[in-house]
Amino acid sequence: MTLCSLIIPTFNRPTDLARCLRSIKRLRRGFDEILIVDQGDPRATEEVLKRHGSLNARVLTQSVPSLTRARNLGIANAAGRFVFFADDDTTLHPRYVETALDCFSRYPDVVGLTGHIDHGWKARGAPRWMWRRFLALLLLVSSFRWEVMRSGANSAPFWDMGTRRFRDRHGPVSRDVAFLFGCHFACRREVFEDGFRFDERFIRWGFGEDVMFSYRLYKHYGHGSLAYCPAFALRHYWGRDLSLSDESAVRMQVIYRFVFWRQEVYEGSPLNALCYLYSQIGFALLLVRRYRHAKRRAWRAAWKSYLYLLAHHREIARDRIDYNRFILDG
Repeated sequence: MTLCSLIIPTFNRPTDLARCLRSIKRLRRGFDEILIVDQGDPRATEEVLKRHGSLNARVLTQSVPSLTRARNLGIANAAGRFVFFADDDTTLHPRYVETALDCFSRYPDVVGLTGHIDHGWKARGAPRWMWRRFLALLLLVSSFRWEVMRSGANSAPFWDMGTRRFRDRHGPVSRDVAFLFGCHFACRREVFEDGFRFDERFIRWGFGEDVMFSYRLYKHYGHGSLAYCPAFALRHYWGRDLSLSDESAVRMQVIYRFVFWRQEVYEGSPLNALCYLYSQIGFALLLVRRYRHAKRRAWRAAWKSYLYLLAHHREIARDRIDYNRFILDG
């Protein structure tokens, strides 16, 4: 059986994909197979692959732009004992594969692994950073632990991951992890043999689909089944996504956050519901800041999304309404 499979979903980003493939060619230990799942123009993807003919890669195509469907298609065709996932707008560290295999070997009960992401962000002033961090903690959209909170927010200690301080505190690998980063992670094949797949109700780039999938693993396999390894690293370039308008992206994030919270986090208690409602203040502020180039439209889309949730939250919770139509058309 093939040892290591890599799945790369791509959607009309040939330049980003070419950069990713160049980094794969520089790996000290390569992949046994690479599955590129194209959701846009397969001819452009094939042209990119021709320029990297030395890679053991093939293109799979699907007509519906959906990251979750692309990943599931890759899973259905992957033959590896270990299945890796990477976004097309990333470059992999030269020791990427061997680091992951070493971690899986040393921790046989770990089923999912993620690692350090270099976002290329510039350091910001301490007072400004501390104020934003304090506000996020106050509004229940962040915490000091790697967890999924009662509010439905997922939090990781971004200030010291991958640094010497993190390694000194947690060792080379931390297993105090409740979810995995979507832009790069790896799983044992047993996960998919046990029936786990990505939720195909999440369309386009599917905000939170990675947390939904990996948090289900965490709940099923238990604490310590997921791990973070700082040496398992890549660079994320944040390529532009053209599959959704800014307004649709805002609507998607509001609706999908509710879907995740209601199905995976909600425990039926008033406190749990209050945590979610209160956290939406901070979540809305973060959303608008993310789309500050179109702040007025972002506020309007967020407001309409919360009104939609108020009117249809029961139908959404029971999966009796096509909320994706609202996301796409408003």
